[in-house]
This record gives sequence, C-alpha cells and structure tokens, in this order.
Amino acid sequence: MEIIKYLRKSVPNVIKYNLKYIYKRIQLRFYKRWDAEKINIYQVKKVNKVISTFNFCHDKNYNQINDINEIEHIDITSKHNYSNENAFKKSRGIGLYCSNTGGTTGKPLKLIKSRNDLAFEAAFIDDIIHDFDVNTFIPYKAVRLRGDNIDSWIKSTGYNKYSLSSYKINENTVKYYYDFLKSFSPDVIFCYPSSLYLLSKEIISKTDDFDKIKCKVIVFSSENLFDYQLELIKRVFDSNVINLYGNTEHSVLAVDYCQGSGFIFNSLYSHVSFKNKKIISTSFNDLNMPMLRYDTDDLVDVDNLGRLKILGRNQDIAIGVSGQNYPVVGLFFGQHFTFFNEVKEMQLVQNKAGQLSIHYYSEKILSESSMLQAQEKVRKLSNNDLDVSFEYKSSPLCRTKSGKLKFFVKDIL
Repeated sequence: MEIIKYLRKSVPNVIKYNLKYIYKRIQLRFYKRWDAEKINIYQVKKVNKVISTFNFCHDKNYNQINDINEIEHIDITSKHNYSNENAFKKSRGIGLYCSNTGGTTGKPLKLIKSRNDLAFEAAFIDDIIHDFDVNTFIPYKAVRLRGDNIDSWIKSTGYNKYSLSSYKINENTVKYYYDFLKSFSPDVIFCYPSSLYLLSKEIISKTDDFDKIKCKVIVFSSENLFDYQLELIKRVFDSNVINLYGNTEHSVLAVDYCQGSGFIFNSLYSHVSFKNKKIISTSFNDLNMPMLRYDTDDLVDVDNLGRLKILGRNQDIAIGVSGQNYPVVGLFFGQHFTFFNEVKEMQLVQNKAGQLSIHYYSEKILSESSMLQAQEKVRKLSNNDLDVSFEYKSSPLCRTKSGKLKFFVKDIL
C-alpha cells in the first residue's frame, strides 16, 4: 500500500488526471486574456449549472439567471446547509472522495467530491506555481511543511517529494531541516505560515552565518500570513512567496502575491460577492456538492489604496468588557509588537469578556518593556475595553489535527 501511495505522489498531475486536468489548464491559459464580458458569460453559464444541481439536492426551485447580478436574489447559505446527506448528489460510490476542512475555529466541513474536483483543483494550483518557472508537467521538487503524521522529522512521500514535520522543529533538530532544504533546494514549499515562521526563527537563532535557502516559490495557505512573519521568513529563504485563500473548502480561490497588491479572486473558480464585509461564493469546480451563495464567514476589508485584505473568520473576534467586538487580526496580529521577535510560538486565548491571554513559547523570559508595550497599545486601541496578560506554555501550542496553529482560541459566547 505504501508503494502505491509513493508512486501516486511521484506521478505528475497531467498523467494522474489526464483529460479533465489538461482541459482546465488550457482554459486557465486563455482566461488570462478574457475581458469582463466573456467572464460574465462564463460565470452565468456555470452559476446556472450550480443552481440546477442545488435545486435537485436541496429541493429548491431557484430560477436560472440571465445576468450575473441576478444571483444576488438567491438566499445565502451557510455551513449547516451542507452538513447532511442532502448536500451531495451522491454520498458514496466509485469516483468520489471524502475529506474534511481543517479550520481552526470549530466543526470542520465534510466534503464529498468527485474525481473531477481533484483534477480541477490540481490544475488551478499547478497553473499558479507554473508562473514561477516551475515545470508542473514533470515531477518537480516539492516539500510539505505541515502537521503530517510521520515517525521522523522527514519522510520521502514520492519521487522528488518530501514531507517535513512541523511538530519536530526545535533547537536540536533545526540543523537537519536547514541542511536538507539547503541541499535539496526545492522548487516549491507548501506550508502553513506558522510552521515556516517557527523554522525560520530557529534557523536564525541556532545557525551562525547561514546562507539563504533557495526555492522558486513558497505557497502559504490555511492561515493568515502576517507582515512580521513574512519579514523574518524572507531573511532565511530566497524565494517568491504567495498566499492562497479559500480552496481548503473548495468554495473560492484567491491569491496574494505578497507584493503589496492584496488578494485577487479567480473568476473561473467561483463567483464571489460581499455581504456585510463577508465573502459569499458560488463554486464552479464540482457539482456533486454544489455550493450556492455560500457564506464563508470570512471578513474582508479594502484599504485606502483599493487592496483587498482578508481579515479572517467572523469567529476571530475578541469581545470587550462593553460587549464591543474587535477583529483580532487587525487589533493584535497586524501590530508590530516588540515581543513578536522574542517568542517562537504564540496564540491568543479569550475565556472572559475584556480579557485576552497571550500563550507563548520562548527560550528566554519576555522583557517587561515588550509585554508592557503590547498591553498599553491594546488598551489604547480598545479604549480600555480589553486587557492583555501573558502566559508561558510549552511547545507545541494548541493545533488542529492537520498541524495548523490555532492562533485565536475563544471559549466565550
């Protein structure tokens, strides 16, 4: 069985998924030259297919649309609409696969998708990284740095494919990680921001006079990527960096090329609109689980330069003594606190309104000045509605089964 898995990982997606994959790759190449009218025609056609299948699965009677703006008349759906057997055309059978989203904020969403979805998903991701001089039609060199369940700190999962454990990163193992990545020089590193940030901190603190690790592109996903993380990672890695959003739930795909332009949504993947600053998406990839006007519960913001920023889950909200809501990404993780440079891991915990606890792991005691800076700034930003305390924890901090750091843990209604 292990040999079969190894061979499957070794085969490039063009062979693994053949015609469906090739069709989507060709379409994505042409898409980059489409004008607004052609995109609108494509989206109307795709949305009508989703409406038909959604009506069948959920016993609804939504009308077909003639213009993409007419989709706004359809009811918004949420995670609970997709939590039973009615969400799928087929819940078992040949050609289907089941997976769960690994979100950090609550119950994961069960996905039952078809092989077509796998082919299209692979085509979208390969098309993105192909633009960074990665030949995705051959077995390119790839490393996954996530929470994979492996016995050692490294495992060969296919030809030119390796999985590195984010759980085994520490002062005793960091040299192994660095030496391997430096000599292997991967084309692509797929990882969570928190995992690569932790590795980078260990390399900087434990490796004297190191050379940068070369990589064609680092692909972040599933977590917010903060400026302080990116700045430190770029001190260790000589690489392009992109941050993917949304494709974990297969409902939307956006890319931030980390060059100051913000997130860009792919109009071939889904139709996206915004309601009350939240992302509403209709996915085109697979009709076995039609997602129509799905409320992702993710908050967005547009800054004064017109750049789209994804702030995080609606659940990522701290509550003040007054009952006021505070998005933790902007309030906390978006700030350049001094103590960020002193800790290796951290997460924010709220168990009572008005009180935030910073759980952190560090080899050294945090300086009083850095803790005081964070406490005073949060009080000022919240008009004394929030207090901050610090609590040392051993590593690793609380994570999901897939290894994602739970950067905000809230046990409060």
